[in-house]
Amino acid sequence: MASDGVVLMFWVPMLFCLVTLLILYFRIDKASAAPKNFDVIGGRRMILGLSGAMFAILLYCFVTALMIGLSKVEQGHIDYATLLKSFLGYWLYMFSFIGPFMMLGVIILGLPIIIVLSKLRLASHAGALILSVLIGAIYSIYVIYNPYNNWCKANTLECANSNFWSVFVACFVISLGFSLAARFPVWRNSET
Repeated sequence: MASDGVVLMFWVPMLFCLVTLLILYFRIDKASAAPKNFDVIGGRRMILGLSGAMFAILLYCFVTALMIGLSKVEQGHIDYATLLKSFLGYWLYMFSFIGPFMMLGVIILGLPIIIVLSKLRLASHAGALILSVLIGAIYSIYVIYNPYNNWCKANTLECANSNFWSVFVACFVISLGFSLAARFPVWRNSET
C-alpha cells in the first residue's frame, strides 16, 4: 500500500517532534509562560500550545484507532484478541499517517488564526470552540457545493452533517489541546 510508505517516512520525524515538544513543554518557565496581558502570543506560549496540540493529536489518533478496531470486531473481520494484540500498531500507524498533516494544519492555519483571535481577545477555550465550529461549517458548505462521491450527491445534507461532525471533533480536540497547554483563559483574554 502507498500509505505504508508515508508511515515509514513520517514515523521518525513525528517521534522526534513528540519528544522535542515534550522536553520543551517541561523546560519552559511556567511563570513567564502565562503573562497577565498578552496582545500577541509569544514564542513560549506557542511552544506550549504546539506541544498540547501534538498530544491532542496523539489522543485523537488513539480514540480513532480504537473505534476503527472495534468496528472491525463488530463486522467480524477480526476478534478481540487480535485487536488487543495489534492495537498499538493501529494507533501508531494512525498517528504516523495523519499526525503530520494535522500538525501542518495547526502550524499553517491554526497559529495565524490564534494570533488574530488574540487580537480580538478571543484566544480562549471558548474561542477554540468557536473556531472549531467555523472550520466544520466552512468544510460542510464546501462539501455541499462539491460532493466528493455519489452518495454525497444523493444525500447532500446527511453528507454535510457527517463531515461537519468529523471535522468539528478533530478541530475541537486539537484546538482545546492547544488552548489548555498554552494556558488560555476560559472565556476571553485580558484587555491590553
